[in-house]
Amino acid sequence: MAQPSLAAEYPPEGGARGYFGAYVDEAGIRALTAYEHWIEGCDSKNADRADDIAIYELAASVVRHPLGGFDVNVLSLQQVFIFVRLAAILVDALVSETPQRHCILACVAATNTQSLRGLTSLGFLRVDELPKWLKYEHRYWFPKYDGEPAVDRDQAQIDSEGVYLWASPSAVKALFATIAPYVDGEKTLDRRHRETGETESFALEVDTLMLRVLRENFGSLAGALDLLRFDCLVPPPPFVRIGQDVF
Repeated sequence: MAQPSLAAEYPPEGGARGYFGAYVDEAGIRALTAYEHWIEGCDSKNADRADDIAIYELAASVVRHPLGGFDVNVLSLQQVFIFVRLAAILVDALVSETPQRHCILACVAATNTQSLRGLTSLGFLRVDELPKWLKYEHRYWFPKYDGEPAVDRDQAQIDSEGVYLWASPSAVKALFATIAPYVDGEKTLDRRHRETGETESFALEVDTLMLRVLRENFGSLAGALDLLRFDCLVPPPPFVRIGQDVF
């Protein structure tokens, strides 16, 4: 077995922003991905702060030296990166008896069909009608179209520019179940060497606080799946808090 392909975390989780790098052997960072605790949401303008919804964004991934050649029908780097970010974000919520609700969003340019296909195939759900605050953010992320200044768009125009997806409970549980045999050491990833044509087997090692806690308490990720609180995941709320105001 070859040396493991390792998804490592930079910096330690728990902050507003987290980064993960992937590398093979000692070749250095080959790819990088990030997430960000974006804003706090709420169900109504008079909602209690104790009931706020933590809204996270799955930021883009950057590949420095492609980690290609793996069997894409088994497990992709995109899936690994989505998993490590979700594990970092949800480390407390998934095991809490009264978890704070979380909304985890990804915005994909409408022309990026590959990333869009990858997320929807995992079960991420499309946000059919953006709440007002997310439409405002869309104007910031997509500031111009047809050479005109940013203005309010209708849903059809938004859909032609970017697609917003949220991580549903069933999607996250299914991803965790898919990746469990690999992070638990039961399966390896196979890659065909581009020069020799030989098949190399790689163990997948993921170093996050969540996995350390689950292994200590349940022995493995697979052993904990039915006990995790995936119902903490919700779609985008209708309002967000900005300073002392609700928007």
